Amino acid sequence: MITDRQKNIIKILLETEGLVTCKEISEKIKVSDRTVLNEIKNINNNLSSKNKLVIAKGKGIKLEKKESIFELYRLYTSTDEKEDLSINLIKIILINNYFNQKVYSEEIAEELYISLSVLKRVIKEARIKLKEYQLDIIVDNKKGIYIEGKEENIRLCMSNILFLSSNNYDIFLNKTEFFNKSEIEEIKKITLKFLDKYNLSLTYIAFNSFIIHILISIIRTDKLIDYDTEFIDKLNKSREKDVITELIAEINLKLGYKLDCDFYYLTKHLISSQKFSEDYNFINERNIIDLIFKNIVNRIYREFSIDLSKDKIFTDGLKLHLLTSINRYKINSSIKHIDLSEIKSQYPIAYDMGIVAGNEISKGLNINLDDTEVLFLALHLGTAFNRLNKNRSKKGCSILIVCGAGLSTAKFLKYSLLENFKYDINHIDLISYYDYKQELKDQYDIILSSLNNINDIDGAIKVNYVLTQLELDVLKNKLTSINNKDYLKPCKGDIFYLKSYENKEQVLKFMTEELNKRGLLTKENIKSIYDREEMGDTSLGNMIAIPHPLSYSLEDMNISVLINDKEIFWGKDKVKIILLLLIPKTKIKEWDNLFKKLFKVFSRSDVVDKLSNSSNIEEFKNILIEEME
Repeated sequence: MITDRQKNIIKILLETEGLVTCKEISEKIKVSDRTVLNEIKNINNNLSSKNKLVIAKGKGIKLEKKESIFELYRLYTSTDEKEDLSINLIKIILINNYFNQKVYSEEIAEELYISLSVLKRVIKEARIKLKEYQLDIIVDNKKGIYIEGKEENIRLCMSNILFLSSNNYDIFLNKTEFFNKSEIEEIKKITLKFLDKYNLSLTYIAFNSFIIHILISIIRTDKLIDYDTEFIDKLNKSREKDVITELIAEINLKLGYKLDCDFYYLTKHLISSQKFSEDYNFINERNIIDLIFKNIVNRIYREFSIDLSKDKIFTDGLKLHLLTSINRYKINSSIKHIDLSEIKSQYPIAYDMGIVAGNEISKGLNINLDDTEVLFLALHLGTAFNRLNKNRSKKGCSILIVCGAGLSTAKFLKYSLLENFKYDINHIDLISYYDYKQELKDQYDIILSSLNNINDIDGAIKVNYVLTQLELDVLKNKLTSINNKDYLKPCKGDIFYLKSYENKEQVLKFMTEELNKRGLLTKENIKSIYDREEMGDTSLGNMIAIPHPLSYSLEDMNISVLINDKEIFWGKDKVKIILLLLIPKTKIKEWDNLFKKLFKVFSRSDVVDKLSNSSNIEEFKNILIEEME
């Protein structure tokens, strides 16, 4: 399946003449360079061997062969029948019906390149997705196919599905032919004018999101939204009402669009878009924020043994986010104009902390959080965790240098090793050849010596005091292999299984019962595993799932591995390899280090294929050790 983000990258490649760098792509689609590299690997998995994208170091990507361009275009125009068709159907209906154009089954089937019988199934799938917005699809021979429901829910659906990228105005410009580019620029200019006048602060994302609501309002201005009297009274107490009053007057004057009927709709979305808003009592709830923040920090410490209470950046950032969130919750607004889905798969600890934080917010405000809000929380918590973990003491390897030419020369070798491999080495000891004893061998991971005859030192590696490039390469591979073996100690042979199950439920039942028999899982831990699954899928994509309890009471970290002989659904994704993670809160940092290594391996389909064919734990671990950086 090709995702929307991958299609955006392909679009940039197809439209760019000459070379385009990962940095240029990352700036255009608002993600990191690393994410672009990962996405290019994923795109390559869908291309034939002769047409893979190649990144020239220091230069970029250039499309030269017609065959490569053709394959990329095929991917760009492709749809995934199970996932994309229903969303594309909703988009077509929204674009046509809600810009006052009728659309019928035959036209939609032709646009989606599907038969009428397939369209019936897609409509059923789309109806399930629209239940989130309390909307339904109506099929009428005279009126065509249209979406029915409350106007406010329709607009929310439009903003979330049509405009997932917060600065994407293409649909307004190309599909509806309602606006031209200069009109949109004028609306942005007018909006900025009054935001500056009233000293209101919006982020780049929030500003573009608000512009989209103005454009939707212009198109849908004849469709009224009913707000209750109490809610209107709240909005009338805000300073934002004055901004909107002047804003809609100027839009009317400059562009001729009358938005008086949408005064409260726009006021609501301006309030929910801001970093903070303090001029009205019903939103200014600093006492509640302080209490929720305290509860979040305390619970993160209890559940994960991570103390974030002294991190001022985190404190200020999360409180500001909570204040913004309360704005949204109070006026029943939503924000989905930013894709944070990669946090869920690439940073599971941060996502789990986000779930815990979301639980505290839900209790404090008596509301339900959607997954987007949990991901925003995970972003704050994950960044804070990385700061806390940045200067962690690494486990690394222990090295013994057996010297024969003098201590000062051995020290030169020691400092050379530390300079080249400081993140892979725990400590280095020096000893003379005459003091070396055979029993020291088991106390060190690596023994080095420059002695010409090292046969008396079992297992020693001969090196020069001035390390050659070949010696550096050998040592790097050796250190990486040793560290990776150490990381993978929690994967043990007695909790490795080759099975043939039909579904997720059977897998979890077997794995939890087996671990319970071995004394590695309590009944409370098992309940926590199922509770975590209820909170959100633990699949990583690419055939891997990592179920785990939110809190684990035993002292040692264990990873139970099950390889199923067939693909089974784990939420929305298909899975063959299941790693049930048992991570004590005292080992969270160790797991974070390991997962960052594993994720790069799990993102490669060829390696996952090798792993899924492992016949025992040693084979499974050896593949990981070889592929982990």
